[in-house]
Amino acid sequence: MTTEAAYRQFFTPILAQIDVAIIAPCAGVCYGGFLADMDSTEIKDMLNVNLIHPILMSTAVALPYFEKRGAGTRNCIVFPSSTLDE
Repeated sequence: MTTEAAYRQFFTPILAQIDVAIIAPCAGVCYGGFLADMDSTEIKDMLNVNLIHPILMSTAVALPYFEKRGAGTRNCIVFPSSTLDE
Protein backbone atom coordinates (compact mmCIF):
# COMPACT_ATOMS: atom_id res chain seq x y z
CA MET A 1 0.00 0.00 0.00
CA THR A 2 1.32 3.41 -0.87
CA THR A 3 -1.45 5.91 -0.05
CA GLU A 4 -3.69 6.85 2.84
CA ALA A 5 -6.70 6.00 0.66
CA ALA A 6 -5.36 2.48 0.15
CA TYR A 7 -4.99 2.04 3.92
CA ARG A 8 -8.56 3.25 4.48
CA GLN A 9 -9.94 0.99 1.74
CA PHE A 10 -8.18 -2.07 3.17
CA PHE A 11 -8.69 -1.55 6.92
CA THR A 12 -12.12 0.12 7.19
CA PRO A 13 -14.15 -3.02 6.36
CA ILE A 14 -12.07 -5.03 8.83
CA LEU A 15 -12.49 -2.51 11.64
CA ALA A 16 -16.24 -2.38 10.99
CA GLN A 17 -16.46 -6.04 12.05
CA ILE A 18 -14.25 -6.10 15.16
CA ASP A 19 -13.41 -3.87 18.14
CA VAL A 20 -9.73 -2.94 18.28
CA ALA A 21 -8.11 -0.99 21.12
CA ILE A 22 -4.42 -1.44 20.27
CA ILE A 23 -2.78 -1.04 16.87
CA ALA A 24 0.91 -1.83 16.36
CA PRO A 25 2.12 -1.16 12.81
CA CYS A 26 5.31 -3.21 12.72
CA ALA A 27 6.57 -3.73 9.19
CA GLY A 28 10.24 -3.02 8.85
CA VAL A 29 13.24 -3.03 6.58
CA CYS A 30 16.90 -2.62 7.46
CA TYR A 31 20.02 -2.47 5.34
CA GLY A 32 22.97 -3.23 7.57
CA GLY A 33 25.73 -0.71 8.01
CA PHE A 34 26.09 3.01 8.43
CA LEU A 35 23.77 5.55 6.79
CA ALA A 36 26.83 7.20 5.27
CA ASP A 37 27.52 3.97 3.35
CA MET A 38 23.96 3.59 1.98
CA ASP A 39 22.67 5.03 -1.24
CA SER A 40 19.65 7.32 -1.26
CA THR A 41 17.29 4.56 -2.43
CA GLU A 42 18.10 2.40 0.61
CA ILE A 43 17.67 5.33 2.99
CA LYS A 44 14.34 6.29 1.39
CA ASP A 45 13.15 2.66 1.61
CA MET A 46 13.98 2.47 5.30
CA LEU A 47 12.29 5.79 6.09
CA ASN A 48 9.19 4.96 4.07
CA VAL A 49 8.65 1.49 5.54
CA ASN A 50 9.82 2.15 9.10
CA LEU A 51 8.57 5.71 9.68
CA ILE A 52 6.38 7.32 7.03
CA HIS A 53 3.91 4.53 6.31
CA PRO A 54 3.23 3.52 9.93
CA ILE A 55 2.38 7.17 10.62
CA LEU A 56 0.21 7.45 7.48
CA MET A 57 -1.66 4.27 8.38
CA SER A 58 -2.16 5.47 11.94
CA THR A 59 -3.44 8.91 11.03
CA ALA A 60 -5.57 7.73 8.11
CA VAL A 61 -7.11 4.70 9.80
CA ALA A 62 -6.38 4.31 13.50
CA LEU A 63 -7.05 7.82 14.79
CA PRO A 64 -10.44 8.22 13.05
CA TYR A 65 -11.41 4.70 14.18
CA PHE A 66 -10.41 5.42 17.78
CA GLU A 67 -12.42 8.66 17.73
CA LYS A 68 -15.50 6.68 16.64
CA ARG A 69 -15.03 4.29 19.57
CA GLY A 70 -16.03 7.22 21.75
CA ALA A 71 -14.98 9.04 24.85
CA GLY A 72 -14.04 6.91 27.82
CA THR A 73 -12.48 4.12 25.75
CA ARG A 74 -8.82 3.34 26.00
CA ASN A 75 -6.90 3.22 22.74
CA CYS A 76 -3.24 2.78 21.96
CA ILE A 77 -0.92 2.97 18.96
CA VAL A 78 2.43 1.27 19.57
CA PHE A 79 5.32 1.87 17.19
CA PRO A 80 7.81 -0.97 17.73
CA SER A 81 11.20 -0.67 16.11
CA SER A 82 14.42 -2.60 16.00
CA THR A 83 17.43 -3.24 13.82
CA LEU A 84 19.77 -6.16 13.61
CA ASP A 85 23.25 -5.90 12.24
CA GLU A 86 26.24 -8.15 12.50
